[in-house]
Amino acid sequence: MSNAETGVGDTPSSTSDAPPAADGHERGDSHDEQSGAAPDIAFTLGGSSENAAPSASAAVSPTPAPVPSASDAAMSPASDAASPVSGIVSPTSHDRSTHDRSTHDGAAVVAPGSPATTSAPGPDDAPADPEVYVQKLAHAIVDTVLPNAPADWQRLDMVFSVTVRSVSNVAFCTDDLDNITQVEVPRDAVELVQLLRAITVPLQDRAWWRVLLHHTGSDVVNIEYDYGDFRFDADELQPPEAYRADLETYPRDRVPVWLAAYMHHGDRQSRTAWQAVVQARVDRENGVGGVPLGLPDPQVLWARWTTVAAAAVAIGSENGPRIVGSAGLFEATDGSGSTLYLLPGNRAVLSGGRWDAPELEAAYNQDAELPNHYAGAPEWLANPILNQRAATGMLTFCYWWDGSGWYRGESPDPPGIGPAIPGVWTTGTVVDVVCAVLGEQASRPVVAELAEAAETHGVTADIVLRAFDIEGSETDLAGAMYQFALAGLTA
Repeated sequence: MSNAETGVGDTPSSTSDAPPAADGHERGDSHDEQSGAAPDIAFTLGGSSENAAPSASAAVSPTPAPVPSASDAAMSPASDAASPVSGIVSPTSHDRSTHDRSTHDGAAVVAPGSPATTSAPGPDDAPADPEVYVQKLAHAIVDTVLPNAPADWQRLDMVFSVTVRSVSNVAFCTDDLDNITQVEVPRDAVELVQLLRAITVPLQDRAWWRVLLHHTGSDVVNIEYDYGDFRFDADELQPPEAYRADLETYPRDRVPVWLAAYMHHGDRQSRTAWQAVVQARVDRENGVGGVPLGLPDPQVLWARWTTVAAAAVAIGSENGPRIVGSAGLFEATDGSGSTLYLLPGNRAVLSGGRWDAPELEAAYNQDAELPNHYAGAPEWLANPILNQRAATGMLTFCYWWDGSGWYRGESPDPPGIGPAIPGVWTTGTVVDVVCAVLGEQASRPVVAELAEAAETHGVTADIVLRAFDIEGSETDLAGAMYQFALAGLTA
């Protein structure tokens, strides 16, 4: 639960120009008690998230289908627009994250040579009104797929991930009982999508990389263009070389940082065991040591992390931190996140990344050097205990505890990482967050008692019941208690 997602970041953070959420509201950076602002709570009882950033998850085939050469011929270059455009441009359209991913996360099969059911428009058929032509194309795509739909379909949703080299896709139908059925996408539909891209790019001054089509049988097909403002899920991504080729055809002055990192990170933030040993030795020989940090003891951070995680589990929120073995995990909906690893021998590692960190923008769009987050780090700090962003070139901080104190390399001080961290810096912030999550019926004294019990390894089922059992709401008390038990904080 962070400023962007679950409102538990409580360190002061620098203000940034965050992209708007799907509902049109701007994302706000959170500030801690030191700055006088209350934590930004974006999840409520029942697991909703009013101000969460739009999800970047849609079921797209992980195996791209080759782009037909006939479609390639229709492509034309376009330059990037100066003004920002939201990746998901239709806030009223059906959200692609509302369906259970498990029901439609497979790849749609592209059947070569499948005939379209309608006469598809070609580039020379464009009328004077481009929007009319775009709708004609969209209907042709729908009509090509509908013969494969079940008879009782009520809604057809299609997602295409597109570059000049490859297209991957998925389509699924929903009936009046909200049952979801995956539908085969013929190759003709893929060719029409490439034509749609070639036609719409000149109208919008920049190329989109995903398009979502929604149809309910009305005269209008709802079209959403995604320009990559938010990171795609792994199963939506085309190979890096496909995006590099796409940018040669459709150049941009600036590429989204996550995509630039995906194409060009070159494992620069990876730290294998061998690299860790060698670099630690070099650092010692050159007198390079870690910079001390004033963070709470890792056991205290662990207890606070667990308390907020238990609250998220209790209310049924999919957002927020979690305890998984000896790791505390946190992923915000805006792309920020972190992990806290407790290690034997009184050691710990806290690492992660902010999606909007200025050093990433400088490195991937201005050819600056990435900070050396491991400068002065011990030889036991390596990939297995680093946040997964290190593998994608999106790590923006790394702190380690060696038994005597917290240290960092060239990472920012804690005030600069607020959005990526749950609200764990003070007990008071933990209490604020949990009470805000539970609502007006929450008992602050009882929640404070729970937070103190966690920090002293004295959590009991009774105190979890008193803290999280909210009248009129179904809270997951067993799940909340399990977080404390897994973290080793029970009496």
